[in-house]
Amino acid sequence: MNGNSATKKEVRTMTTNDEYLALIKEHNLTSKQVSEIIGVSFHAAENWKRTGERLVPVPKVVLLALKLSISAKSAEE
Repeated sequence: MNGNSATKKEVRTMTTNDEYLALIKEHNLTSKQVSEIIGVSFHAAENWKRTGERLVPVPKVVLLALKLSISAKSAEE
């Protein structure tokens, strides 16, 4: 048994779904608000919250659109 395996930590890369969940939590957004902001269905915005085997990957372009929309709104205020 290799002694290094017990000391190595598993590094998990943040997925687009992780980023999506963090973004909506940070900005206190509902699925309805997300759907209106970026022009997707409520169900799509809701499905991206799934985890585990039922996970529906969030497209990178959706994250970009959401980040840009949030940034533009913040600049207006």
